Amino acid sequence: SVSQALFSTVLHARVAHKILDAEAGLERSGRLSQALGTIEQLAKRAQSEMRRFIFEWGPEGIGDGLVPALSRHVASLAEDPIDVRVEGPSEPLPLTRTAETQLFGIGREALANVAKHAHAETACVRVHATTKRVVLEVADDGCGFDPDASRAGHFGLQSMRSRADELGADLHIISAPGRGTVVRVELPAVNGRNGG
Repeated sequence: SVSQALFSTVLHARVAHKILDAEAGLERSGRLSQALGTIEQLAKRAQSEMRRFIFEWGPEGIGDGLVPALSRHVASLAEDPIDVRVEGPSEPLPLTRTAETQLFGIGREALANVAKHAHAETACVRVHATTKRVVLEVADDGCGFDPDASRAGHFGLQSMRSRADELGADLHIISAPGRGTVVRVELPAVNGRNGG
């Protein structure tokens, strides 16, 4: 996807920046380092704008809320052999539109990882809200993995972490080989809804 390509660009710019700093002369390094930093910032800005556009204006937009949007997304995966349930409140969540959009992106990415890597039979997407916190959890009964192991070429976990960081949310990935996976995102609730 475009968002993943932009995220990959950011990562490669960071790596190139570190290599350059380690190997190049100071004069050459300064100009190239500044150029790579600019590329990284532009790609991050483009990625944020693309996410906003896709999720606010795309066919799977969250206009009627996070839980209905997640339910629609799961229904669109009907050809997938995994049995996925969505559980959550029908009333509006105490979140801004931006926060709901980012949580939706994390949920989609977590479900994509389940479909691609987990070899799961079932998965459950749960949304729980109180006046103080909102929690999104995606759990599966798949093969699990070691979350601390480096997974080259797999940008899904990094993308979820990036989205959570943008929100100031806590992201926890609980998994072990043979034990399934739980992706849990928790963030503070806000007063009012769709405020930005």
